[in-house]
Amino acid sequence: VLEEKTTRVAEVIVASVKPDILMAGKVIGVGAVGLLQQAIWFGGAFAIGAYLAPFLDMKAQQPAASQAAARAVEAADATAAFALPTIGVGTILSAVAFFILGYLLYSALFAAAGAMVNTDQEAQQAVFPVMLPLIFSAVLIQTVMQNPETGLAKFGAWFPLTAPIVMPMRMALVSTSVAEVAAVVAGLAATCVAVLWVSARIYRVGLLMYGKKPTLPELARWVRQAG
Repeated sequence: VLEEKTTRVAEVIVASVKPDILMAGKVIGVGAVGLLQQAIWFGGAFAIGAYLAPFLDMKAQQPAASQAAARAVEAADATAAFALPTIGVGTILSAVAFFILGYLLYSALFAAAGAMVNTDQEAQQAVFPVMLPLIFSAVLIQTVMQNPETGLAKFGAWFPLTAPIVMPMRMALVSTSVAEVAAVVAGLAATCVAVLWVSARIYRVGLLMYGKKPTLPELARWVRQAG
């Protein structure tokens, strides 16, 4: 977004395409690449499970009569350590849903940040608040893995800006009810709608605005006046 704005390419594009359509095209296009990447990950995981799991089962069933007792115990422990988890259809659908909602949320925020600045230095300052929830999510990873039932882990799973990362991880570690997952998805979806609405209005005005970086009151005026 910033590159198109600074090179004035955006002025040519918006002459034939509405800014909202341009922003939607960017979001959907890159999002489709992300979905393809997820399909490759899931496909690779299933392929590994299909070919590796029988091998591990065969190793576990081999007689250990010719081996020393210590080596037999060690082999059994190693086989157990490499046991593959069961991934259900619900887990996959939930992961895809959180990916799509999380991507929509942050792509809209980054698009708005790119539209309201004019230089790379201003962009770094503008995206820092957007990066803070992602940094907090990364910090929470160890806490969630050690004890996913702590209050901090539950907060990260429920807070819309960290839920796309923390909630799928918590779902993989502990049993979560369908109602809880549905409530988190609903809250995240509502946040996405609000952020997309605000970001689209900032993008619509900021894409053709040059000069100094807008202040918060000016951004609020953009949101109110964008038609």
